Amino acid sequence: MANIEVSATAIWYDAQIGGNILPDETSLTNGVTYYAAKKTINGCESGDRFAVLANIVSPTLDINNISIVICDNLNDDEEVIDFTIYESLLTNCSDCNFNFFTSLSGAENYYEDQHMTEATSYNWSIETPTIYARIDSADHCYQIAEIAVSLQATPIIDIPDFIGVCEDDNEITVDAGNGFDSYLWSTGETTQTINILTSNIGSYSITVTKDYATYTCSTTKDFEVVLSNEAIIQNIEIEDWTNTNNSITVHLSDLSLGDYEFSLDDTNYQDNNVFTRLPIGEYTIYVRDKNGCGTITQNVYILNAPKYFTPNGDGFHDTWYIKYSETEETLDIKIYDRFGKLLKILDKNTSWDGSYNGRNMPTSDYWFVVTRADGKNYTGHFTLKR
Repeated sequence: MANIEVSATAIWYDAQIGGNILPDETSLTNGVTYYAAKKTINGCESGDRFAVLANIVSPTLDINNISIVICDNLNDDEEVIDFTIYESLLTNCSDCNFNFFTSLSGAENYYEDQHMTEATSYNWSIETPTIYARIDSADHCYQIAEIAVSLQATPIIDIPDFIGVCEDDNEITVDAGNGFDSYLWSTGETTQTINILTSNIGSYSITVTKDYATYTCSTTKDFEVVLSNEAIIQNIEIEDWTNTNNSITVHLSDLSLGDYEFSLDDTNYQDNNVFTRLPIGEYTIYVRDKNGCGTITQNVYILNAPKYFTPNGDGFHDTWYIKYSETEETLDIKIYDRFGKLLKILDKNTSWDGSYNGRNMPTSDYWFVVTRADGKNYTGHFTLKR
């Protein structure tokens, strides 16, 4: 059985004379004659009715619903698929017209918004697990077959883009990981691991394959083996004499071949070679090679002048000096009163007790000028409290 839809210019009956008007959508019965009267412009109908004999034929094709499994190359739950390659599995028909849709109703009614116009390279995702193929054949019938699609994860190779081999070592072992059914290295080896000599650094690749019941999924990884070593510090740049913007920047020598990370506590490492917002104090810089070729350390100091001192003999803050100044090559410190009179000259190893010519100076603010070995001057003031 099928449906007949009444057009805007015809009225359908179930009899040649009299009879009943058929609804807009009527199920047809094989061998039954239906009658159409022409509807005129002024709304009348013709006196003659046109007889139509319904002859319903069965589709001649054998249709198969199929299930396919696709390797998810990026493991992102979507894949570009050519659905036309499965036409021969759906039916054996060389002159059929195949169209693919994302819903059953789209295939039945040929909805354009659900029609896959690029069926040879359709960007499929798991949100549409079933694709519907509308197959129009020479018998003027169409049939719909289903393609159930599922994804299988593609093997993941846990090898970084760059592998460092320490220059003091003879070779390094590269492991593609277990659980795969076959291995093929660019060297021709077919083992899970290979050994690469330090003298043979360069570009390599590995292809691993996972076998399933009726298909396989493969992944290829390109990587490069490079020389690495313990870092060589060229210099350390220190910005200090500030309250909140002190920083340390580590500069490495060009002879440093590895991939490095930096730390101030040997626990929390960062890729950035700059440390900011540091208070005054002593710091140990750690530079670690990510390839395991060693860690080097160096102590540095952030200096600043104290804001006050209390020369009252209680053992706390009794003298004024630049903390960690003894780590400097040379340091020249001049202390002035508020009127610009020079009261004391210090070096990196001395301090001021708050007196001038044997007389205690009063509570007040005092000024200083610090000159470092590189010629840089730092000025500021501090308070003497009694």
